[in-house]
Amino acid sequence: MLIKIRTLGGKWVLGFFMVFVTAAFGLWGVGDMLRPPSMMTVASVGDVEITDRELSRAFRREIALLQPRFNNRLDSALARELGVLDSTIESLLTRILYDLEGARLGLMVSDAMILEEIKATPTFQNVDGEFDPNLFASTLASNQLSEPQYVARLRDGLRRTQLLGSITGPANVPKVLLDSLYRYREERRVAEYFVVSRESASDIPEPDGVALAAFHRDNARLFTAPEYRRLSFIHITPEDVLGETTVSDEEIETEYDDRQAEFLTPATRTLEQIILPGEATARRAHDMLRQGRDFAAVAAELAGTAGDALSLGEVTRDDLFGDAIADAVFALAEGEYSAPIESPFGWHLFRVVAASEESMRPLAAVRGQLEREIAMRQAADLLYDFANRLDDTLAGGATIEAAASALRLTLDRIGAVDARGLTRGGVAAERLPAGPEFLSKAFALGDGETSLLVEAGDGSAFVVRLDAVIAPTLKPLDTIRDEVEAAWRADQRDTAAKSSAEQAVERVNSGESFALVAADLGLAAARTAPIRRDGDGGDLAAPLVLDLFGLREREAVSGLDNEATGYAVLRLVEIVDARPGADKDAFAGRREELRASIAAGIIDQFRGQLEKRYPVRVNQGAVDALF
Repeated sequence: MLIKIRTLGGKWVLGFFMVFVTAAFGLWGVGDMLRPPSMMTVASVGDVEITDRELSRAFRREIALLQPRFNNRLDSALARELGVLDSTIESLLTRILYDLEGARLGLMVSDAMILEEIKATPTFQNVDGEFDPNLFASTLASNQLSEPQYVARLRDGLRRTQLLGSITGPANVPKVLLDSLYRYREERRVAEYFVVSRESASDIPEPDGVALAAFHRDNARLFTAPEYRRLSFIHITPEDVLGETTVSDEEIETEYDDRQAEFLTPATRTLEQIILPGEATARRAHDMLRQGRDFAAVAAELAGTAGDALSLGEVTRDDLFGDAIADAVFALAEGEYSAPIESPFGWHLFRVVAASEESMRPLAAVRGQLEREIAMRQAADLLYDFANRLDDTLAGGATIEAAASALRLTLDRIGAVDARGLTRGGVAAERLPAGPEFLSKAFALGDGETSLLVEAGDGSAFVVRLDAVIAPTLKPLDTIRDEVEAAWRADQRDTAAKSSAEQAVERVNSGESFALVAADLGLAAARTAPIRRDGDGGDLAAPLVLDLFGLREREAVSGLDNEATGYAVLRLVEIVDARPGADKDAFAGRREELRASIAAGIIDQFRGQLEKRYPVRVNQGAVDALF
C-alpha cells in the first residue's frame, strides 16, 4: 500500500504514526511482514490456511473455465467485478470446512469405493454400458489429468458427498406441498393473439417546429451530453523507474538457483498402451509382441482397441498410477514395450513411442528473463519510494505542475472525459491509468481539488487534479434536428400502436369478436401453444406471460411483443390444469427441485454450525493487495 499521510500538523503526526506501527509490531509480530510473498495467508478455516498462491491458482482455474462464455476476453479485473473471486474464496472455505468435519467424524473412502465409482461413471463406459479402461485413460489424458490426480479429487468429492448426504437424507418432501407446487408450476394456458406493429402507423404527419421544440424539451435526457471533466494528472508505473534499477550477476545467479524447479524439464515418455482384463490374456499379448507382432495389431485383436484409444500421449512419472508402473515405463527405451503390469483397472502393456530425458534450461537461456523480473521487482520498490516523494512534494504545498517538474515526471492533461472514459467524440480517452480507480477518483473530486496519491489496480500510482467541470448540456435543437425528428417519429409510431392495441382490448373486453377486431385492423388472429408460467411452450414476452396468468377466461390484455416491434393483444381462451402424476418425469423433477431447496436450507444451517467449530477468517487486505 502507498503511504498517504499529508502534513496536516507537522512532523508530530508522522512521529505518532511510527510509534503506533512499532507498537503494532510488538503486539502482532512481524511474521507476516517477513513472510515470503508466496506464503502470505489470505484466509483460514480453523487451523488450515489458504495461501495467496492457492487462491491465485483457484481463481485462474475459474477464469479459464468461464473463458468460452466470454469469447476468451475475461480478464481478472472483470472476473472480480462479476464476483468470481468472491465465489472462489467461498468455494475454498466451504471445501475446507467439509473436509475438516469429515476428518473429525472419521469418514473414509476406500480404494474399492473409488474403483466402483469410476466404473459406474457413464463417461468411462462403452456403448454397451461397460467400463472401458482405455476410454478412461484417454478421457483423463484429454483433460490433462493423471490417474493419481483424478483419484485424489474423486476421493475428496466422495467424502464430502458422504458428509452432506448424512445431513440432507431426511429432507423429505411433503406430498401436499409437492402437489401444490406441481399444479402451480405445470399449469398451462392458451391464448389467441395478434400484434399491432409500430410500422403499421404510416400516417404520421410531418412535425412542425413547435412540436419538435416541445419534444426536444420534454425529452431532454435523450439529447443531453453527459458531464465531462477537464483533468491534469501524473501517472507513474514501475516501467517509469526501470532505468534506475541495477541488477548484478550475483543476483541473477541466486535467482536462477532459487528457481531451479521452474527451469527443469522432467523426463517424459510418449506412450501407447493396451489394457486387458486378465493376466493370461496379457501374457498372450506379450508373447505375440515378442514374436514380432505389431503393437496396434495385438491391441485390435485382443483388446478391441485401435486409433486414438491406444495413445496416452506424453506423460511424466507423476502422471502414471503408482511407482511400479512409472518405474517400469521409464526404464524402457524408445520403441520398447513393457512386460504385463497390473493396476486396479486391469493388466497393462506399454510401448514407448518417444522418450526425452530430464533437462535443465541453462542460465544463459533465461538470463534476460531473470534480469527483467528482478529489475521489475526493484522498480516496484523504487516506485513505492518515488510515490512517497511525490506525495511529500504535494503535501508540502507544491502544485501538480511543480511536483511533476521537480521529480521529472510527465504531466498529462485531458480536455474533456466522461465517467465512462469517453471524450466528446465518443472515443476512449488515451493514456488514462488502467482500472476503475482513476475515473472513480476523478469524478469524486471538487472543482480545483487534487487527489491524494492513489494506487491503481495494476500496481501503478497516480495523482489527479480536477481543473474544470463541464456540466451536462442540452444539445441545441438546430445541431441535432435530424436526430430529434427521427426520435419524434419513433415516439409517434409507438404511441399510435400502443393506443390501437389498448382500444382493441377495450372492444374485446366489451364483448366484440376477437377475430373481428383483428380483421378491422387488417390482421389475423393466431393461437399460442399451451404456455407455462416460466414461458415454456411459447414466445411471449415475460410481462405478457405474467399478465396471461392473471386473466380470467375470455379476458384480453395488451403489452409489448417479444421482439419489441409493437404491441400484442391477447385473450385467454383455455386453461390446461396440471394433474400430479400425469407426467412422471415432470413430477419427479418438481420433487427433486423441492427436495433440493429443503436440502439447501439444511446445508446453510449446517455451514453456520461448522463456522462456530472452525472459525473462518478472510484477510480482505491481503486479498485486495493480491488482486
